[in-house]
Amino acid sequence: MAENMNVFNNMVSQLASIDIKMFKEDKCITLLCYLPNSWDNNFMAISSTSSSLNLKDVVTSFLSEEVR
Repeated sequence: MAENMNVFNNMVSQLASIDIKMFKEDKCITLLCYLPNSWDNNFMAISSTSSSLNLKDVVTSFLSEEVR
């Protein structure tokens, strides 16, 4: 998961370097789509508990799950 987060953050940084700004919700959706299929259950759990996506909450949830 940490490696996926590094790749994701690198991608966001590259987009920012060419003046493409992403809203927080767009980052969340992009991160969720980028994750491997093995994380689908976690995605469903997160999306069902919240009406709006928060990148910090998503990252925290995935990192916590990886530790378990």
